[in-house]
Amino acid sequence: VSGLRLDPGEKTQDYPRALRMFISLDGQNYTEMKPETDDNLEFFIEPAACRYIRLITGETQESLENDWTICEVSVYTVQ
Repeated sequence: VSGLRLDPGEKTQDYPRALRMFISLDGQNYTEMKPETDDNLEFFIEPAACRYIRLITGETQESLENDWTICEVSVYTVQ
């Protein structure tokens, strides 16, 4: 995986804030990936092998007080 894009659909303001991204090969041991952007909808990382992706919202006040919507997730890979 080299990145992902979150599509909030018609709810353009309902995106997750301070989202954290973790990847794993076995579904048990996860490594946090630091995206190369501050964008809340597109995340690009150093390419890495994975089978599972876990997304967790940060604990900022804004992320805890607001709902968020993801209609579709696109995962980018490098061939």
